[in-house]
Amino acid sequence: MKKFRIDENERERILNMHIEATKKQYLSESVINEQPYFLSPQETFQIQSGLNDYFKNKGVKIQVVADGAWGPKTIEALKKFQQLEGLESDGKMGPKTMAKLKEVGINEDIIDKLVKFFSGMFK
Repeated sequence: MKKFRIDENERERILNMHIEATKKQYLSESVINEQPYFLSPQETFQIQSGLNDYFKNKGVKIQVVADGAWGPKTIEALKKFQQLEGLESDGKMGPKTMAKLKEVGINEDIIDKLVKFFSGMFK
């Protein structure tokens, strides 16, 4: 069997191609699943932590693992938040949900960033 060797530049180019392809796949899957692909893991962590504090203050026995990963448990927690705040309980980070998160004091800086992000899309 013949072994192929590549130089460092070629290795770097191939690695970057892989990273870009992975990003595109991640974004397209996120859009299909209607998950907030625009949130970084740190921002997701802050929202998860904020939801945990919110539920604790409300006496609701729900806790999300604040790990920065947007998964089914986070979506379920967001649905419960929406239900408690009189919103459509769909688990999506839409404008009404973002406004309500800001109103109750969950990560106002992130919500401001997202509002700017979305308003820039529609200019």
